[in-house]
Amino acid sequence: MKRNYRIFGKISLLFYLLCLYQICYLSQYGGIRSHLVLLLVDLLGFLTSFIFWLLFRRKKTEDVSGDSMKKKIFWIEMMVAVIGTLYFSGRIVYSAIPYNGALSWKLDELMNQKKLSFSHNNLFKDGPEGVLTDLGEVFDLPKELYIANSFEMTFDGTGTIQTLDSFIYGKDENGEKQTYLISYDAKQNEKMTVWADGGVNASYDNDMRLEPMFRILQGADYEQSPVRYIMEPEYISQKTLDEEQAAQMAEESKDAGTWTVDRTDETMYFFLDNSRGWRLVVTGAAAGSRSYKLEKTRDGGGTWETGNTDPFEGEMGTSEGLIFFDENVGFAGITGASQSCSELYVTRDGGKTFTRIQLPMDTVTELPEIAEECGFTIADYDYYEMPEKNGDTLIVRVETEANGDSGIVFQSDDMGETWVYAGIDL
Repeated sequence: MKRNYRIFGKISLLFYLLCLYQICYLSQYGGIRSHLVLLLVDLLGFLTSFIFWLLFRRKKTEDVSGDSMKKKIFWIEMMVAVIGTLYFSGRIVYSAIPYNGALSWKLDELMNQKKLSFSHNNLFKDGPEGVLTDLGEVFDLPKELYIANSFEMTFDGTGTIQTLDSFIYGKDENGEKQTYLISYDAKQNEKMTVWADGGVNASYDNDMRLEPMFRILQGADYEQSPVRYIMEPEYISQKTLDEEQAAQMAEESKDAGTWTVDRTDETMYFFLDNSRGWRLVVTGAAAGSRSYKLEKTRDGGGTWETGNTDPFEGEMGTSEGLIFFDENVGFAGITGASQSCSELYVTRDGGKTFTRIQLPMDTVTELPEIAEECGFTIADYDYYEMPEKNGDTLIVRVETEANGDSGIVFQSDDMGETWVYAGIDL
């Protein structure tokens, strides 16, 4: 009985620390779908072992207050629990600070993102200002609004708005700046996504006012002749334009020898040859970060099929690179807006599944000279560059940020199955 009491005490402590670790990892890196099962297993293990510990504790009759060794072990376990709680709690709090982890993005989304019903979505019936009608039902909009970059809207033949992207801002009654980043795509969601309180270079120039643009559109006869105001002199559908742009980017990518990015929609392309290619397509955007899906073509970009709906396992950011060394083995990188860290993913089945690469940082024996000058530790080296191939060897440099002066080098002789530390790169 006494032995079971001690064993379950240690098991419950172990599962408790594992639970804290899983929560800390999720707060820092996200990926709830891939780590939820582990968290639930650890939580179940903790609750089960803790309940058994309580049951055996009640049945334990021996008074161990005089046993100095058992007393020391008890206090050591208590110290481990307290230290673990403080450490992991600190990491979780740190990940909640803006730009320091997935938790910060989630909190920002909860505080600043709203999904609004878009009922005034017919340009012919409600006019272009219909979007402000729906915004005004949730936000106390400033009387004078300005356009930060552009006001892009597409609609079908019935006047129903299909897409809307804009960043508008203004001053409220107290003179405080209010911003609204608006995004809407009828194919993805019937609601309009609005991010409030974002950063913008607010100049309040008269030529950036929103109201004059609405007046011009109200006077335009787009219902009777939309061609004249969409694409002069002849109408070309947005779908056709997108297909033409994608075909052009595919041709450019075939000749590039590396990945290329279409700056109109941030799609990243890579072609292994004239027929086989892959592309990372943006599926969502929030606070400067994006989510992606991977598509594949076998006919040089004539047709594309979805290969993986979430290659980065729920992580959001900016695609850093996409490269395949043969039809099966490829790598994709993702980084944050600050480019101070990145993650690297590998596929061995042509893009159907991806796995995050974990380099053996614990085997590093030397840091670049700049590390001592700047006070860097091994923990600061968390920016993975895209791999390069030298003969049969893959090489990855790890730096403190993008375009660093020097970094740590790892290499693999089995196409990324295993990695070994290979020194520093000056």
